[in-house]
Amino acid sequence: MSRDSFVAAKEAFEYCEKIVRHHAKSFYFCSHFLPYHKRIAMFAIYALCRTLDDIVDESAPENKLITHRLLDEWQEKLDILYSNKTVKEPILVAMRVVLDSYLVNKQHFLDLIAGVRMDLEPQPFKNFDELRLYCYRVAATVGLMASEVFGYSDASALPRAESLGIAMQLTNILRDVGEDLEIGRIYLPTDELNKFNYLESDLKAKRINKNFIALMKFQIQRAYSFYQEAELGIKLLSPDSRFTVLAASRLYGAILSKIESNNYDVFSRRASLSLSAKLLYLPNIWVTRQIKFA
Repeated sequence: MSRDSFVAAKEAFEYCEKIVRHHAKSFYFCSHFLPYHKRIAMFAIYALCRTLDDIVDESAPENKLITHRLLDEWQEKLDILYSNKTVKEPILVAMRVVLDSYLVNKQHFLDLIAGVRMDLEPQPFKNFDELRLYCYRVAATVGLMASEVFGYSDASALPRAESLGIAMQLTNILRDVGEDLEIGRIYLPTDELNKFNYLESDLKAKRINKNFIALMKFQIQRAYSFYQEAELGIKLLSPDSRFTVLAASRLYGAILSKIESNNYDVFSRRASLSLSAKLLYLPNIWVTRQIKFA
């Protein structure tokens, strides 16, 4: 990313940074360990992904047709962006500069749009395969886009990037069980609710009993396994990006530990890490990076 390109799009990148700072505090924190040109590229990618997600999250249920139309319009804007025609929205102006330097596949954005459309017509996920597809679309795609910015030595890093996206999305789902219920969304697979004898009616009643705790332990362990899988790919990333990815993985994964320490109460307590807590994690993450991924 050339200096001239950045100066020309400076306001656009600042606009993207504001979105990241407001909506993605953990990622914003971790991004400061990236080289400047990679950091601002990630701000642009995240801001575009967040904008697409917010179109659905901020829409009223009765406005589904309007929301679909807005997503259609963004697909058209992506066509314009990737055809090198003139763009005006700040996010797209910044993304034009990013695409001059990094091979961010347009299909990842299209897959993400397909994923957020799934939230417009929420259906129970029958099993984890269905949930995994959703997680791939709304989160693993972001990991794949980020990989092009971070840089990697071997394509085997990409499945690991998918795993990190899935791990983070599973973390979001477990953290937000209560909040999602309020807007009529249930992401826990039906067959797993049945396996632990925890009924949808129990979930809607926000019952925390031994069955719910067993269900949550199962879900948390699976998320941890995806984090472990993802970290195997960190050594394949460019050295200047490894600490950021490791920190993002460990800090986001720590939300799962917070759920555990909250006695699995995801209905009345939101698991999160304060800035001071994140800072306390850093020395250990740095040592791990030096030993395992230097």
